[in-house]
Amino acid sequence: MKTLMYLILMLSHFSIVSNQSNNTNEILKEIEDFLYVKPSRSLLLLDKVKNSLSSEQMFHWHLLLVRAAVPTNQLDKLNKSIAVLIHEKNHPDFKENLPTILSALGIWLRKKSYYYEADISLKCALKYANTKKQTMMLINSRALVLWNSGNIKEAKALYIQVSKIAKEINNINYQSVVNNNLGLIAIEADELTLAKQFFKKALDNYQAIAKRSGEVTAAGNLLFIFVLLDELVNFQRLYPRIERMTAGYPNKSKKSFLFWTYIGFKAKNNEKITTEELDKLTKTFHQLGTYRVKATVIKHLSPLFGLSFALEAQPKKVPFNQDWFKLVQSCQW
Repeated sequence: MKTLMYLILMLSHFSIVSNQSNNTNEILKEIEDFLYVKPSRSLLLLDKVKNSLSSEQMFHWHLLLVRAAVPTNQLDKLNKSIAVLIHEKNHPDFKENLPTILSALGIWLRKKSYYYEADISLKCALKYANTKKQTMMLINSRALVLWNSGNIKEAKALYIQVSKIAKEINNINYQSVVNNNLGLIAIEADELTLAKQFFKKALDNYQAIAKRSGEVTAAGNLLFIFVLLDELVNFQRLYPRIERMTAGYPNKSKKSFLFWTYIGFKAKNNEKITTEELDKLTKTFHQLGTYRVKATVIKHLSPLFGLSFALEAQPKKVPFNQDWFKLVQSCQW
């Protein structure tokens, strides 16, 4: 009798554990489903489920966090999870996900201005890419690294490669990515009408595939161009919807850029700019993101408000010296 009761209790325990594991796996699947349309939702769910994971599930938790942190610009979370994943190089699913991990690392390094190390990471990722889509994504990231390091000619050549692959595999998302980035390059060359054409193509495609993060990015850039070209009616038509979308998006740099753009519209429209708004411009300047975005804002928007900002000189970077990065440099997995 005691043996029977023990078996019943053990079976009950295993059933509970199994149900908990199945429920957690279902949540992880839901998190993955949200990555494409609403990565901010994925981040919220990841926080909720973290304490109920097995050691096996934690690898996939960090992998999902990396994939959600990239489009939402959560750099601190991204860095920590990448380090964890690299240290899990013996995990059975590591090799399969290596291009994703190294891609995220390349993005993090680029955003921290470690351009040399970012390119090393992305080249290594390309070595292990096993689909045209992965290859396309990684070449795009390399183009962005080269552009940020000042190699515009090679960056454009890589974007042409990305566009070609995107059309071959009918990937509308990356056709949009290329158009958006070429628009940014056009702004720097003061080719504003060309930039508008690129951003409109990017926005149309992002809307067609319902990718909110891309829509927020491309539309924000297009609104900026509308202000610079004095297309204020076009700005008024697009702004309300994008303002609502951006408000629900956990990316301070995009929110700050949109606020600066909106105040730029007010200045061009001869509307009164309040003291509070001017103060907020000053306070949000440091949230604009990269050195390049800040320089663009200083050049095109600051004069409209009579504000001036001195960009700090970009410090010379010491080599990225995390011990685990040696594994990336050797690229032998």
